[in-house]
Amino acid sequence: MHLPVPRSAPDDAPAKFRYQALAAHLAQALRDGRFPPGARLPSVRELCETHGASLSTVTHALHRLEDAGLIEARARLGFFSCVAPDGASDGAETGGPPPTSVTPEALDTRRERLMALAAHRDGQLSLGHLGLPDDLLPLAALRRWTRHHVRDDAAALARGWVGGSGRLKQQLAQRLRRRGCEVQESDLVVTTGEGEALSLCLEALTRPGDAVAVTSPVPLRLLELLQSRGLRVLELGLPSAGVAAAAPTATSPVVIDLESRIQTDRPAVCIVDLATSALNGMAWDEAACRSLVALCTRHGLPLIECDLLGELTLRPDAPPLLKALDEADRVLHCGSTACVTGVGMQVGWVASGRHRVQLMAARAVHGELLPGLHDQVLADFLGSEDADRHLRRLRRQLLRRISAWTAAVLAHFPPGTTVQRSHAGHQLWVTLPQGLSAQRLLAQSRLHGISFVPGSVFTLGRAYDSGLRLTAACDLDATRREALARVGRLARGMMAP
Repeated sequence: MHLPVPRSAPDDAPAKFRYQALAAHLAQALRDGRFPPGARLPSVRELCETHGASLSTVTHALHRLEDAGLIEARARLGFFSCVAPDGASDGAETGGPPPTSVTPEALDTRRERLMALAAHRDGQLSLGHLGLPDDLLPLAALRRWTRHHVRDDAAALARGWVGGSGRLKQQLAQRLRRRGCEVQESDLVVTTGEGEALSLCLEALTRPGDAVAVTSPVPLRLLELLQSRGLRVLELGLPSAGVAAAAPTATSPVVIDLESRIQTDRPAVCIVDLATSALNGMAWDEAACRSLVALCTRHGLPLIECDLLGELTLRPDAPPLLKALDEADRVLHCGSTACVTGVGMQVGWVASGRHRVQLMAARAVHGELLPGLHDQVLADFLGSEDADRHLRRLRRQLLRRISAWTAAVLAHFPPGTTVQRSHAGHQLWVTLPQGLSAQRLLAQSRLHGISFVPGSVFTLGRAYDSGLRLTAACDLDATRREALARVGRLARGMMAP
């Protein structure tokens, strides 16, 4: 099919404007219905010949359309249309509203490409990896407790536990009680991490095809878990366009949204991550938390609380745990020690009196035994002064690093960039000025050996196309400062003149 080059892209125009003009022309052809959904576009070679364009120009134009969800690439077959006539617009690139008629299949394909783009690779400096660096881990204390058990209790090397030893559950329950939760050791099922804890809860409470309401942005691993189980994801508190801070209201937007979803979609369970949902400006206080728990209790709706970063609360106005407000035992509290010990020595857990028998039975059938040495080292560490001493130091370090990273982003990124941080943890949510695409910025940054996590992977839609996640766990040394400055310069270069 012949698609003449628009007059706005003369042969001697800079390559940057030629690929943008070609992408805009192809997008208009898609909207006009010249390529109905599922139709194959001309090959890259045909487009090069038809338009007298270079391979680089055509490839950039097609990738721009793919990032916008207008077309999809199929291995060894080429590019195919996935938008109905007069459907989506290239809103992520032009600053217009997000597309509304992109098919779920197209968004899934786009998301797969974004996941591959965001994946960490050797030789890349990651500015978005969530793990803590070695200098913020209690390595000396863990080494000391490990040596103690290997020397004095070698039999621990041969033991294993289905749902955690009594000693470990006692320490975990005690730490939860210090945070206001009325839980007993018998309410806890210990797992290999928060991921397994969530999986056990979903296995017990849902079936494929069920709807699950979850606060937005959706933690990356949780979104993948929900999709892999064939569950319909209902994103709560999702902004209509871009990432905009939600002003405090008498009633939480999440509660209003959930109440409507209960009437229309009848979710089987609600999943809430207070720390991650706060990244898009969602206001959480005790009143909002109480109204959420009360709503779920009133409708008999199980409420799963994700608390991966709960021990890293950094602000005095942090909201209470939902489990601490749970008088009817409707909340299944899922947590992990990863933010305290690092992932190599982590365990996870589910705290639920109502569902503990079902959860323990499921873990006994499907889960691996928890290593006895691992279990006992963690029990001793969490029950000692080492854990609290480490956490006090860790919180002080993170506060300093978060301030440094925030200041650097605002100094180097384009005017109009905003930075949002949560009440807990070391994540920073950066929102680019309207019209800038974080996935395009990531593609350019990777050419310079730098990666981050684009906001688009935290949703099934398009609301976070201008957002990106950074993590401030690492010290902002000269290497990372220069990398952050380079990403900022690339973002400024994407601004329209």
